[in-house]
Amino acid sequence: MTIYLNNTFERKVKKMNPNISVINENLWAVDFEYIKQGWVKDLSFNNPKPSDYMCFTHDGKIVINKNKPYHEDIIKYLKIIMRFKEEQLGTVQGFHFFLRIFIPKADNLTDEAFEKFVQSSQLDAVQKQFNDISNIEKNRRIIHAEYIKGIKKPTGIDKIKKIFKKKGVRK
Repeated sequence: MTIYLNNTFERKVKKMNPNISVINENLWAVDFEYIKQGWVKDLSFNNPKPSDYMCFTHDGKIVINKNKPYHEDIIKYLKIIMRFKEEQLGTVQGFHFFLRIFIPKADNLTDEAFEKFVQSSQLDAVQKQFNDISNIEKNRRIIHAEYIKGIKKPTGIDKIKKIFKKKGVRK
């Protein structure tokens, strides 16, 4: 599913719409029902499904559904994983780095003690979540890169047309 938003909305969202939580520039949260009901007019769905936990905007933002259980946990994980380098996403090295951030006690362990902790803790479910959320972040980066590549850079003619339009000059 894709959410479409108008160009000026991003700059105004922090001030204008209390229904949207801006966690960071690439991570937002909103109750999807509010969008479907029309209370958030600047966002619209491409293919709404009540079961959706999240979706992407056309420019590569992740929008989390605040109406779903565990949305706060997903946000907490994403906030950490979004800071990772590309080569850390979905890797064992990245997972270990994630654990050291997410579990403060783990950061104080030596490498040897940390390895024992990981092996003895049966963290398969946590590693699966890490991999799933890493894939979400990889997809976000791809969408964002494609959006940036597709932005038309204004030419001199475009700038002149804009000035004339502001002055009220017509073709």
